[in-house]
Amino acid sequence: MDDSNAEIKLNAVNLGGWLLWEGWIWGSGFNSEQKVMANIEKRAGTELGQAFRDSIYQNYVTQQDIAAIAEMGFNCVRIPINHTLLGNATTEGNFALLDSAVAWCKQHNIYAVIDMHALPGGQSPLFISDPDPVNLWKSEDNKSSSVALWYNIALHYAHEPTVAGYDLINEPNTRE
Repeated sequence: MDDSNAEIKLNAVNLGGWLLWEGWIWGSGFNSEQKVMANIEKRAGTELGQAFRDSIYQNYVTQQDIAAIAEMGFNCVRIPINHTLLGNATTEGNFALLDSAVAWCKQHNIYAVIDMHALPGGQSPLFISDPDPVNLWKSEDNKSSSVALWYNIALHYAHEPTVAGYDLINEPNTRE
C-alpha cells in the first residue's frame, strides 16, 4: 500500500554492486567486499584504494540512472548495503549516500527497498554477507549492533514514503 492506502505493485531493479561489493560483480570471483578492497589496496595503496571506493560510491549509480530506471517503467529499486556504509551503529550514522539515493527515487517517483546485505559480523559465512571471523550469530555485540543499526535506519526513514520497505537480514544462515 502506498502512503494514501492505495494498492501498488512493485516492479523493481536491483542496484547490486554499489553500496555492497560482491566479488562476482567486480570480476573477483566469490570474494567478500573486504577481500575485494584488500586486493585493490594491495595493488594501488590505501589512499588510492579509498579514493576508488569513494569514486564508486559517487558514480556507480547516479540520479541519471534512477531517471532511466523510471523511464523504463520500473517503480522501485532494491538497494543492497553493507553495515559499514552507515558507520557506527550506536550513533545516527552516515546516511549521505543512502539519502541521495532515496531523494533521487523520490524525484523520479520510484520506491526504494533498503536491503541489509551485510550485517555486523556477517549473517552467513558466504561472501555476499562480507563476513568477519566472528559472525552475527556468535556475537552478542554484533547482534546488539545490528538491532541498533536497524533502529537508526527505521528512525531516519520513518516519515519517508519513498522507502517502501526493508530486507532486514539478506540470506541469513543461522546454523553457523
